[in-house]
Amino acid sequence: MKRRDVLNQIKAITRILIGEGILKSYNFPLEDSGSNQVVWANFKDITFILKDKEYNELFSTCLEHKAYNFMFLDGSIIQMMYKYKSRNLEEHRLLFYPNPNSSRYDDSEEFEEDHYGNKLFAEIHKQNVIIFPVRFDYSSDKKKYVEVNHSYSHLTLGNYKNCRIPVSDFVEPKDFIDFILRNFYYTKYQEMSEKIVTIDNISSENNILTDNEKNIMHIDIRQIRT
Repeated sequence: MKRRDVLNQIKAITRILIGEGILKSYNFPLEDSGSNQVVWANFKDITFILKDKEYNELFSTCLEHKAYNFMFLDGSIIQMMYKYKSRNLEEHRLLFYPNPNSSRYDDSEEFEEDHYGNKLFAEIHKQNVIIFPVRFDYSSDKKKYVEVNHSYSHLTLGNYKNCRIPVSDFVEPKDFIDFILRNFYYTKYQEMSEKIVTIDNISSENNILTDNEKNIMHIDIRQIRT
């Protein structure tokens, strides 16, 4: 998965979301040749600041540093970071941070004046919805790898320390945003899914799971890309 292909996918995603009018704020993606990363404009690594913070504080810190690719109208944010070593993907962090104050968003004047109103955020702002972050991680570092318990590529839900659902390959930006929109903004996703589909795929036939990892509940990215 080349850096330029990843960058082009994120650019295409950003253009589509801007055109759909569902972003409150955004930072254009860029290729940082110095650090071999695909990140966003004015990127600053604040990972060390966020360590062990409670979710509300973590979210506020991200907003303070504008640490996101884009922010939806409901205040939830998306981060997509890809790091390379030479030409090979070394790691990625793909995060969806829902706005922890979103339960009050639908009662605000801003929400009432919003063009999409309850239609856009109906799924995520019901009173019985639990707010939790979603993260897809990939690392090629063999020292971090533990079969089944810490797969090279995995999905974490809710920042639970030992929640690492094995994933068969690294995750493309297109796959990630499709996953988030489909599962958390489905009403709007139905209107724009055809535009997401038109984004060029990044060819990959990898399957980095062992037999033991395949024998437990996991996500097969290859099925998504077919």
